[in-house]
Amino acid sequence: MSALRILQAVALASALSLCGCGPSASVKRTTPVANLQSYQNVLVRVASAQGLERYTSVLEFATTDSMMQRCAFTRVGSPTQVGQTRPDLLVDLNIRRTQRGGGGLIKNPNLATVNVTMVLSDGIDESLLGSAEIEGKSSAVGIDGADPEDQALIAVAKRVTAILSKSGCTGERVARAATPVEPAEPVQPVGITPEQLAQAETANDEGKRLFRAAEIAAAKEQFLQAIRVSPSPKYQFNLCLAHEALNEYDQAAVACQQVIDGGTEPRLSEKAQQRLTIIADKRAG
Repeated sequence: MSALRILQAVALASALSLCGCGPSASVKRTTPVANLQSYQNVLVRVASAQGLERYTSVLEFATTDSMMQRCAFTRVGSPTQVGQTRPDLLVDLNIRRTQRGGGGLIKNPNLATVNVTMVLSDGIDESLLGSAEIEGKSSAVGIDGADPEDQALIAVAKRVTAILSKSGCTGERVARAATPVEPAEPVQPVGITPEQLAQAETANDEGKRLFRAAEIAAAKEQFLQAIRVSPSPKYQFNLCLAHEALNEYDQAAVACQQVIDGGTEPRLSEKAQQRLTIIADKRAG
């Protein structure tokens, strides 16, 4: 899709919203991030299921545009706008499916539904931060030449920004705690051979790749495989996130508690404690 058509789709969605009949998006499932105030340079990456590639440019443009308007990040870019500064926050969006007509007995061909998975990662230490399942719907109003899926995706983009706003993307930026410029080399635990550590790291990296690709169940299996080889707190934390994203709260709580009980990485233990609080709220709600 051309940049002009994307701009026209954004303008149309905004106009429909003003009349109260615009597109909408809702969060179906989320593992929110506690605080984004220390992040400044954001990279938005959009992927899709096979056959839906034509929609990625719409979601990429709408998300970066919405974040630049509402968030206080220093820079928001996409892979097509790569700059010199390394991003410290990665926002991965995966368009998993689209549907026309709605779910009722009477089908409306102008009603489009799209399902998108969002995954947030730290761009410096490559750790997973959180995820959300978002469902966008078009206005169900037919407009000549307009694609209702575009409307739904623009609504998703605004919902993404709303999630980030609640997690601290607005307001003054704060200094980030000192971290290495490059991800630290994995520490070899006692009793684990270099070959076993490499095997565990490979499984963990594959799990993170699958997580960002919205294949959460498959990612969980990779994290479990890494833990079987080497019970590292960072693998346990990733497993906690995967369980939480799958609404498996009991298993998530166990995994995060194991991170805390390990006590070897204070920063990770703090993040695990935050997740335990969030998991407890979800159980109660």
